[in-house]
Amino acid sequence: MEFLLHRVVLNPSSYKELIQAFADFEFSEESYYCEGKIKQQSSGYCKYGEVKIIVENKRDWGGAKKISWEVSDEEIPIEYLDVIATTIKAIVSDSKNSFKFRIVGGSYHVVDSHKLSFEMATFRAISNLVGLDTTKV
Repeated sequence: MEFLLHRVVLNPSSYKELIQAFADFEFSEESYYCEGKIKQQSSGYCKYGEVKIIVENKRDWGGAKKISWEVSDEEIPIEYLDVIATTIKAIVSDSKNSFKFRIVGGSYHVVDSHKLSFEMATFRAISNLVGLDTTKV
């Protein structure tokens, strides 16, 4: 299996805000469910992507972060795994806490889904988790 490593393309200041919001969030529960969706049309270019994530707080892992891909190709094709994983990594890499990110659902559109769509959807999912306003993203 080959992976093309995605380079995040959203506004760096947006990532900076979310990185800080994630680091400041009080993870008191064992697990959290979050989802993000992008459905946008502008100037003939459409974006669509949806990601559903369960974030498990793993206090005893010594800062480790893991990602578990638990979706079928009918929900999200494997070609978007690198985008979702890279986006998560960009947001949480500075956190000292341990987490398991379980990608458990989502949806795509054969024409309107692109890598940027899934970067935005993943960004929004984590933003929704920590309560960061994503209307400007």
